[in-house]
Amino acid sequence: MIRTLVISLLLAAPLAAQTPVEISAANDLRVCLLSAQGFRDATRLAQLDASLEQIRTRNWGALTEIAPGVFRMARNGTDRTIEIKLPDASGAAHCMAFGPSIRRGLGALTADKFVELSFLTGLVPAPVPQGMSRRYTVTGAPYQADLIAYPTAQGDVVGFAFSGVPQGLTTRKLSQGDASVSLPQVRTALSKAVDVCLRQFFSRDTVATALEAHGFEFGFETGGSDTDKVYFTPDNAVSVEVGSGVCTVETNYVGPAVTVQIAGAALNSVAPGIYVYTPDNHYGCGGYYAEGRIDPPVFLTFEDAHSQGRATCIENGTSRITVSVVG
Repeated sequence: MIRTLVISLLLAAPLAAQTPVEISAANDLRVCLLSAQGFRDATRLAQLDASLEQIRTRNWGALTEIAPGVFRMARNGTDRTIEIKLPDASGAAHCMAFGPSIRRGLGALTADKFVELSFLTGLVPAPVPQGMSRRYTVTGAPYQADLIAYPTAQGDVVGFAFSGVPQGLTTRKLSQGDASVSLPQVRTALSKAVDVCLRQFFSRDTVATALEAHGFEFGFETGGSDTDKVYFTPDNAVSVEVGSGVCTVETNYVGPAVTVQIAGAALNSVAPGIYVYTPDNHYGCGGYYAEGRIDPPVFLTFEDAHSQGRATCIENGTSRITVSVVG
């Protein structure tokens, strides 16, 4: 949560005017890595639809589709543009920055600064072909992925170029408004997810195995130093992010009032007893505290899934349940 907040603050506005261009432009290139869970790692780098989704939901700049599958964002407060090209039929894609401030020679420095600041692991220097001024290859990517810079008559261009990207590569995410989704099945999946997280929370591997046994499918890893795994129901109506001592269960089909009841029933099934739901008018919807019958004790907290930053409790048909170990 802290990591996501830091990313949001860094990207919410451009760096101060006195900041060297190569630093502020490198900061802008982090948009190429973003997803709802934070920075994507090398294995998911070309899933650029996740970057587009973050641009659309946050006020970083105006986004325009200039051609089918090609988008440009005018970065707020700068003269720079970020261009994102989703993978085409040939497997080519890119996420590039350019603008008057990225003058000749600054593209290479921007790439160097991006690597120096360790926004993405696995970047190694690579031979620079004619027409380029800098090139780093991304090790660990399942397709060709390079951080490059090259000069043009209007200035330098710097960013990520991809080739050999598989067709249909997108970031799996929760569905919303799908009329084919069965609400009883959503409720059942929510109950199973909470049950698994309560019984197996001591090991993320056992949680993952149990979820798969209940029909959940692996979606992706969040990346970073403490990698979480995200699982989905086959219809993408329910997701479960499995971390160390924490599970986050989400849906866009059931509101908090219902999920409080579902999770309470699951808790009583795992460890029969009397649990008091405690509302919270200041952060989210409140939750259950299970002490004594479950060791170590756990919290079950609730909010709507559209909460950004401060948790809210709005009956908008979405829910987020967090099962976490106390301490």
